[in-house]
Amino acid sequence: MKKLFTLVALLAMFMGAKAETIEDRFVDFSTLTDLNYKGKGWWADEAIARLSLQDGCLHYHSEEATDPTWAAQFQPITIDDPEIGVTYTLHYKIKGSKEENISFLGVGQTPYGQFLVTTEWVEGTVDYECTAADGTFMIQCGGYIGDFDIAYLKVTHEGKAPRPQEWIELLTNGDAETPWEDLGLADVA
Repeated sequence: MKKLFTLVALLAMFMGAKAETIEDRFVDFSTLTDLNYKGKGWWADEAIARLSLQDGCLHYHSEEATDPTWAAQFQPITIDDPEIGVTYTLHYKIKGSKEENISFLGVGQTPYGQFLVTTEWVEGTVDYECTAADGTFMIQCGGYIGDFDIAYLKVTHEGKAPRPQEWIELLTNGDAETPWEDLGLADVA
């Protein structure tokens, strides 16, 4: 009976250790300027498509489709040290001049995912499994003719929060101005 109680207690303890949502990255475009956002991986002929920051959003504008559609793509967010096999969630708020799906590739995801752009602000999520640990999110929008705005992007996953680092004072005398000789350590130096 005592062994059964111990087993049940241990099982309850392990089951009680539940996963929590960990935020890997959050980008609020209203806090950025063109100067500190340009250069985050943008590939397109500027005569066909443009990416900028307008009215607190990441703004995309295109007057014609690219061929192939991935000829206009950008990396609006990256994460550090993604884990292969972990399911990540991309959270977004987006609005466009027309309704259409846009493709995206997240940290090595295969096949490409999609999220819907509508003419009203939409907050949504897309889940995907990490298959390559490069941390890159690529939005491919060459087929989208018109404008869309992204207010924010956030990446999360379920897991355990890392243990806090504990600092241990290894020096008993932290006075760095005392000469070695006065500390009795002159022959060590």
